[in-house]
Amino acid sequence: MLEVIGFKEVSFIPDGEVNAIEGYTVYCTSSDDTKVTGVSCEHFFVSKQKAHNNNFKPEIGQLIDVYYNKYRKIDKINIA
Repeated sequence: MLEVIGFKEVSFIPDGEVNAIEGYTVYCTSSDDTKVTGVSCEHFFVSKQKAHNNNFKPEIGQLIDVYYNKYRKIDKINIA
């Protein structure tokens, strides 16, 4: 389980592309990792389309579970 501690709206146009990719960089903490003393942190990018498909809009203090596919891309986000 991850706790959202911050987020940033992002918009960029990849090299060679015409359309912008829009989404969120989400910053989270987790105390689930037994190999860490204290709290670990991580961040990830989720497109607005993927966020919308998962009914996810980042909010400070929100508890989430993030699931990845075999290509290490976000597959699903569950809100606790």
